[in-house]
Formats: sequence, structure tokens, C-alpha cells
Amino acid sequence: MNSCAYLLVVHGSRNSAYKKSLATLADLVRNNLQNRGWPVKLDTAYLELSEQSLAEKIVDFAQYCVINNYQHIKILPLFLLAGTHVKQDIPRELTEAKEILQRQNISINIQLLPHLGEDKRLLNLLEQKYKNHPTDVRIIIAHGTSLANGNEEFERLALSIQGKFAYWSISPSFMEILTSLANSKPKSIAILPYFLFTGKISKAIGESINNLQLQYPETKFILIEPIGATVELASIIALSISDTIKELNTVF
Repeated sequence: MNSCAYLLVVHGSRNSAYKKSLATLADLVRNNLQNRGWPVKLDTAYLELSEQSLAEKIVDFAQYCVINNYQHIKILPLFLLAGTHVKQDIPRELTEAKEILQRQNISINIQLLPHLGEDKRLLNLLEQKYKNHPTDVRIIIAHGTSLANGNEEFERLALSIQGKFAYWSISPSFMEILTSLANSKPKSIAILPYFLFTGKISKAIGESINNLQLQYPETKFILIEPIGATVELASIIALSISDTIKELNTVF
């Protein structure tokens, strides 16, 4: 049996569709790993908007793992960018969980892995999304963070896919960028919300784009679905997990 268990951490939502997407993605990852010959214990957790805090979830998961003879837990944040949640909130919750486990005299190695957005394999997935919608201009939209230098990762990503970047919560806003581009009258603009699943923000983006389409009928606005609970994303996550399993087998 693999001695390592995995916990996939997402932001969280009260939306039932979000919860269903997460469950689907987790199943796809498990199936992918099973097909690769790596059956694993894998669970999911919310950072926010859950009855249970992330620290409490980690503690419960660790208790289960110890009882079932797992020696390691690896936590993979399914966050696309290294904002406050990745840099501060998740590490704080993990520290709290470790302190609780220490008081309970529970010993297990817990490691926080790099967030999903650091995986370069995501670039191929994004490229494929744009290639499915050939267009004159590419725009990719993220939530944005006020964290110092927190948006540089996203802006490098936009450059890598030969696209323009825009934000939902900070400047330059997606409406500013889209309106500016529409005024130059391109034939088409493809817009990709850089989010894990469809939610309130991506739906609001879609409504705004519909309004812009009425104002600029000479330009075709193409809204691409967020990354989603797909086989392709599950494969990327499974490959990342496989890499850690191989490392453990090499060390131990």
C-alpha cells in the first residue's frame, strides 16, 4: 500500500454545482491514478465556506491516516495563483492543525505541496482551450490580489499564451480591457476566466460580455468555459501526485 495520503484543498463555495464539480474532479483523479497503478487515499477540503475549518479537516484526515497506517500526508492546494490564500491562509491553517495534532500526541508527516498553478502542464490545457476557439485576440481573466507582487505569476502566464491579462477585483479590470479592445474593432475576442470551476464571478463575466456584444456587434465575443472538472485537469493533478509518490519510493 502507498504510505502517503493526499488532501486536495479548494477555496470553497456554498454552490451545489461547485461541490459536484469538486467531487467529479476528485473521482477523475482517483481513477487516473488507479489506471497508472497508483491507488491512493485522496480526500478534498475547503479553505472557506464550510462547517469545518481547514485546520479541523486536516486534523480529522490525519487521525484517519494514522489509524490506517499512513505515514505521510501531502496537501495540494488547487489554487491557480499564489495570492493571500496560498501564501498566508493555507499555511496558517496547516500550522494550527499541526499544533492540535501535537497536543493529541499524533505523529504523522504533513507536507504542503506547491499550488496547482505552478504546474507548467497547465499551459498546454489553456492553449487547447484557445485553439478550440480560433480568434484575433486572447484575454485571460483572474480574480486578482492586493498581495505585493501577487499578480506577477498571472501576468507571466498571459504572456506565455500570447494573451492580454485582466482582473475581476483590481485594475486593469476586464471591462476596461475589453472595452478598449472592442474600440479597435477586432473581428473576434476570446475570453477565458482563469478559474477552477464555473461560479458567480464567471457567470457575471458572461453577463457583462453579453452586454458588450450588444454595444459592439461588429466584434464577436467568445466566452470560454473555466478549466472545469475535466479528464485533462485530472491528468495534470494525477501526474503531480505520481511525481510525489515516486519521490517517496526513491527516498524510502
